[in-house]
Amino acid sequence: HQRPKLDHYDTHQFLSIHAVRLDPDSGELDETEIDAFINPRWMVTIRKNDRFPIEPVMQRWDRSTALTHHGVAFLLYGLLDHVVDQYFVAVDRFDEFYDTLSQALFDERPLDPTDQRHWFAMRRSLVRFHRLVVSMREAVSAIMRREQNLAGDLFPYYQDVYDHVLRIGES
Repeated sequence: HQRPKLDHYDTHQFLSIHAVRLDPDSGELDETEIDAFINPRWMVTIRKNDRFPIEPVMQRWDRSTALTHHGVAFLLYGLLDHVVDQYFVAVDRFDEFYDTLSQALFDERPLDPTDQRHWFAMRRSLVRFHRLVVSMREAVSAIMRREQNLAGDLFPYYQDVYDHVLRIGES
């Protein structure tokens, strides 16, 4: 299991990222590791399980035909942007859970102590999610470095993804 990172080799780069889904009912953070082997002429992705469908990423690529001439930089951007968009969904679910829990603290009926396992599972998932976001920030930052030349003319698009990762980390 890789943490989100970018490694450099003579012929390619290796990127490891994680897509996430939060199940607020169980408190579980469902992670899917996505590895990408990247060369200026090709990109190969490997998913560790089938819980991350690639079809929404492909649809995103198909909707942005004006950017396809950027080649691999465009494909990589589309993948990262989709994964980071799903991070926003997870943040919203964490927010909803903790807003509901905070409201319940002041209800006339006391909280049910049998829910403590669920609260702990959500906290554990939040800590794990935060660690993934911090590592993702470093991976996206590495992609944007000029010496890597992965972002190319799409630098402003990658900057947008980076800004989103920062915002998620602050959330």
